[in-house]
Formats: sequence, structure tokens, C-alpha cells
Amino acid sequence: MSLKINVLFLVKEHFLTLKHDGTGKISFTDLFSFVALPIFLSGATIFFEVKLSADFTDAVINFGAIFSALLMSVLVLVYDQDAKLNDVIQKAENNSKAINKVNLGLKKELLKQLYHNICFAIVASLSIVVLSLVQILAESYKWIFVSTWIITPFIIFFLCSMILTTLMVVKRMHALLESNIHQ
Repeated sequence: MSLKINVLFLVKEHFLTLKHDGTGKISFTDLFSFVALPIFLSGATIFFEVKLSADFTDAVINFGAIFSALLMSVLVLVYDQDAKLNDVIQKAENNSKAINKVNLGLKKELLKQLYHNICFAIVASLSIVVLSLVQILAESYKWIFVSTWIITPFIIFFLCSMILTTLMVVKRMHALLESNIHQ
């Protein structure tokens, strides 16, 4: 795969954010929520031989496309907040007044994690759109096995992952913006 489109490092960075903030150790609750639960739900679609309707597939395409665009906007906001935080850090280093460097470091880490989570959510959104288009193609050629046993579980996995990651991003954005880094 071309290095220009290889997004596996984004996936890796996203999963590296699933750790306890205080200890830095892997959070098994997060792993369950963001890995095991989506795998379980996608496995359930295989077990119950779930077939996605054309209306559901169309709705998922729209959902993925809209969320990709919205998440790109949030990515710009994170970039803007990072630039403002860098300015605050620079001014603080030039000023002899005591500042809470630990707080600034935590905000910087939160912005970094947000960046990785948003990038993953965008990749998941795009995966949902592409897989849904492949699903339509598979259905039109009557590739029921491929549709039911391969494509549908991946759509459900990415849909669940994207929803959970988006909830995490919303919570982290709230925490970041409530902490008022503009000072």
C-alpha cells in the first residue's frame, strides 16, 4: 500500500489513547468498550445472518459522509486550540510568573489524543461509506455470502467504533473547552 494512503498508524495511535490517564497503563474497560464490544456486535451479525436493507445502507452512507465532514471541522478546531495553547506556553516561558505547567501539559496531551481519536473516527466514517458502497455492489450481484458474512460485520464494527469514538471525542472536547485554555 502506498505510504500516502496508509492509515494504519492512525488506528494504532487511536488505540494507544485507550489507557488510564493517571497511570498510563492499558485500560481494559476501554479495550472492552472500543474493541471487544464492536467485535461482539459484528460477530452477532454473522451469527444471526443479518442482512442490511437498502434503506439502512443508504442511511449509513449519508451518516458516514456527513460525519466525515463534521469531524474534519472538529479537527480544525483542535488544531486551532493547539496553536492557542502553544502561544500560552510560549508566553508563560517568556514570563517569570509561575504557571501551572502540569495543567498545560495535560491539555497538550488531551489535544494530541483528541487529534488521534478524530482521525480514527474519520477513517472509520470513510470505511463505513466505502463498505456500504461495496455492500450495494455485492447485493446487486447476489453475492449474499460476501454481503452477510464479510461486509455487514465490518460495517457494523466501524459504525459501532465510530459512534463510541465520537462520544469520547465529544466528552474530551467538553473537558478541553471547559478548562478554558484561552486564559
